[in-house]
Amino acid sequence: MAITDCVWILLMITVHLVDVSLSDCKFPVHKTDRDLQKRIQPLVGKTFSGKDASQEYEYFFGVCTEALNTLPGGETYGLLQQATDTKWFHKIGKYTNATIISGSDWMILEYLDGERYHSHCNSEPRRGRVLLKCDRNVRVGEEDLIVLEEENNKTQDCFYLFEMKTSVVCPKEHDMDSITIYNI
Repeated sequence: MAITDCVWILLMITVHLVDVSLSDCKFPVHKTDRDLQKRIQPLVGKTFSGKDASQEYEYFFGVCTEALNTLPGGETYGLLQQATDTKWFHKIGKYTNATIISGSDWMILEYLDGERYHSHCNSEPRRGRVLLKCDRNVRVGEEDLIVLEEENNKTQDCFYLFEMKTSVVCPKEHDMDSITIYNI
């Protein structure tokens, strides 16, 4: 077998592995651009947590993965709320039923199909939105989940809102060394 054949086989295996890892992160509500999937790839499989301002609740967020793998019945839930005193959970949204939208330096992941509200929001299913904002100073794995609010004082379209700064959603910087400026 020639060296070029070995390189070709290695390249094909690498492409297949990238394809498999991207296929784990799907957004079935709408067709997702492959570039968008590649952009979020460094966060896929990672989990994050944060507490609300009053320290009453802790929230867990998994990017295309379960937020906590120790929660019975939580296999497809990517967003969870846990009361810090009683340790009970609310399942906010499933990563298997999610939407993703993006701008030049941000993304929003919305996890749908959570547990139903008991007395709020017309008993609709819970959902959570995580705004990923560009911050070049935050490395992958060092992100913090910030709880902004739970919008539940209305009859429909209630949601939990979170923010997480990350370098993953930042636009690529242009290499100034490759630009040539001519004076005429």
